[in-house]
Amino acid sequence: MKKLIIVTLLILGNMAFADAQTCAVAYRYSQSPSEQLVLSSQQSIADLNDYRADRRTDWDNLISFVEVAPGCTLLAYQYQNFNRDNYSGRQLDGFVAIFDNNSWHQRYRSYDLTGTAYNNSISSLKCFCR
Repeated sequence: MKKLIIVTLLILGNMAFADAQTCAVAYRYSQSPSEQLVLSSQQSIADLNDYRADRRTDWDNLISFVEVAPGCTLLAYQYQNFNRDNYSGRQLDGFVAIFDNNSWHQRYRSYDLTGTAYNNSISSLKCFCR
């Protein structure tokens, strides 16, 4: 299980980017600051069932809004283990959503997932910045 790193957040508009290493922020319900998962560059979470930032509930199938830092990409998978079966290692037929921000300005890119197939359907994540 990944350890949660507590950082001091700097608010830029509606976006909570902690520092230059922050890749993306995922939200449970729209843009509620109390319900956010901050992902650093090169971070991956294979099973959001096991990721409990607040120790009460996990993040599996609860993400409805994401924001991506400039120069970064967030890959969101429908199933745990990045759409791979835990036992056989075979690729599962789930979606891979790509949320990117090719801008090099100090602006984040927002994605509202409500009303899409991705809303409350994400079970694993990978994030990286260029």
